[in-house]
Amino acid sequence: MNEFKIDNQNSIFYNDVSWTLQKNGTVDNSKPSHLYKYYSLSNYNLDALEKGYFYLSNPLNFNDPFDCCNNLIIEKQRDPIDGLPTPFINDIPNIGISCFSTHELNPLMWGHYTNAYVGFVLKFKNDFTFYPDARIKSHKFTSVIYSDNPTPVTEKYAFAEDYQLMLKLKDWEYENEWRLIVNKNKNDLDKIFYSTEAIEEILIGYRSSWPYKHADDKALCERLTNIVTTKYKSIKTFSVGPHEKHFSLKKIRLLINPEFTITRVTLK
Repeated sequence: MNEFKIDNQNSIFYNDVSWTLQKNGTVDNSKPSHLYKYYSLSNYNLDALEKGYFYLSNPLNFNDPFDCCNNLIIEKQRDPIDGLPTPFINDIPNIGISCFSTHELNPLMWGHYTNAYVGFVLKFKNDFTFYPDARIKSHKFTSVIYSDNPTPVTEKYAFAEDYQLMLKLKDWEYENEWRLIVNKNKNDLDKIFYSTEAIEEILIGYRSSWPYKHADDKALCERLTNIVTTKYKSIKTFSVGPHEKHFSLKKIRLLINPEFTITRVTLK
């Protein structure tokens, strides 16, 4: 096996047909038992929950402009030109990505990605069934590599495309991200549908309740409650918010009563 050093901590060992990642000298082939998908509260995300699909983003639309960037591939690097707008460096239309975390109760994740505890999180068993779609060429899950100063790679390496799609700056390490990467046959594909049997729990931010600042917020919360209490009433549901005694988050089990409302019951 040959070694490609990403930085002082991470390396890729590769041959002509396969490669493995090593972190601090240890092969990283672990697979988490669960993955968590964070959602802000919007009609788009509620539609995804109700119909059972993941939205597939072009990396161009990520909040991190260095995520999946062309600068990681030597042949794709370009010199800046004075007087021209800053170019987009991560526009990859034939790739769709959906992001997950192995963290369940990380305050930064809840604060950033659920609109400050107004949204929800889905806990998935890491055993997905995706429905066939002729526009999907291939798909796979992979963990993200975090690095302060990653070494660019040449296109001649078989792992070059994967390298570009799975590497982020170390600033984002708190996310502990795994991502679903979909290679598209057609660029108009923006959803991949899955069997909702993979959902094990639904976690709802504690601020998705009265008092509502706007009428639209109330309508969104009512729609979330309706989806949970009809389609997912057999799945364990929790409220997530700050613990009263500790600097940590807690889960409170919610039960669905016959009137189709959600009530708090026990601390977990």
